[in-house]
Amino acid sequence: MSIGNEPDRCATVAEMGLRMSVEGDGIRGDAESRPELWLPGTQQLRPAVLVTWADSLTGIVAGRGFLPRVGVTLDLDLHLYRPIEGQVAVVGRSRIVRAGRNIVIAEAVFTVGDDPTPVALSRAAFMASPDPTHVKPDGFAIDTLQPVRYLSMPVAERARIEWVDGHPEIPCVLENQNATFAIQGGLLALVAEEALRVAAPGTAITSISLRYLRGFREGPARAVADVRDGLATVDLVDRATGRTNVVIVARLA
Repeated sequence: MSIGNEPDRCATVAEMGLRMSVEGDGIRGDAESRPELWLPGTQQLRPAVLVTWADSLTGIVAGRGFLPRVGVTLDLDLHLYRPIEGQVAVVGRSRIVRAGRNIVIAEAVFTVGDDPTPVALSRAAFMASPDPTHVKPDGFAIDTLQPVRYLSMPVAERARIEWVDGHPEIPCVLENQNATFAIQGGLLALVAEEALRVAAPGTAITSISLRYLRGFREGPARAVADVRDGLATVDLVDRATGRTNVVIVARLA
């Protein structure tokens, strides 16, 4: 079965305004830090948005080696040299770091405006989906001339994140799903970020590492956070099954 091209699949991510294009052997992404993407009460771009863009950029460049199979994320990390402030242009460039027989490592470096100095670095590991029905023979569209789509509401609201019994949850709805019908990996960082905003008010993520144990195909995904001396752990639990599907470690400042 080929993965369909439903217009609303992963619409939440599509509306974050990332335009991708081929640049040499890698992928370039152009986006804008907009108010809908900022941490509430600030003009600072959410680190979880950078995680989402990094997952897309590294996933596209790594996925070439898996076609027609669809690649899935195993691990992803993001490290900020400094926060991204205000409504500025953000550029991400991804490349292959290492391509093995079963696993591909890719990297994305983010800059702001015309300044070539990196502001964030992400690395991710991918493998082909073990589900043989997860195929996409034509790959994923890049160099598209379609208009850029922007959010009309804060990103956490667009992702339908809600607080239930003291924990934030993100539902496994069509607009949050990736090509394997699971919640997109960057959006899982978003619900973790929401949990940390409450667990450690007045702080922001400076570094985050996510390990994906299994996809969220039922959900919702509930974030359970613990913070000690600026180091946070977050377990993402599938409330339908009770299993922990993603484990996260983050540094806050």
